[in-house]
Amino acid sequence: MAKNDAATKADLDKVTDDITKVITDFADQVGQRFDGVEQQIQLNRDEIKANYEAIKSNRDDIRKILGNLDHIEKQLETDGHERLVAGHQLQRLHDWAVEAGEKLGVEFKQH
Repeated sequence: MAKNDAATKADLDKVTDDITKVITDFADQVGQRFDGVEQQIQLNRDEIKANYEAIKSNRDDIRKILGNLDHIEKQLETDGHERLVAGHQLQRLHDWAVEAGEKLGVEFKQH
């Protein structure tokens, strides 16, 4: 090897500085990408949390509505039974009035 082909300390320092710069630039780019990924993950988490809270709130509202509907259904059922009983009582009263009218000589017209 000729004396001119030998690398000087300055040459080695320059190569070392160039390699260090390339590695540093690469590390910075990777860091920026990871920061972007972390930000996107956080945004996704926030959105998921907001959606979960909305779903949870809707679920609670739906449960309240179903509870109210159950109450209304029971009330309608009770009202139906009461109307049936009242209908039977009115029919018995009508039958009694007709029977009493016959005994008293009063005739009822039928509609």
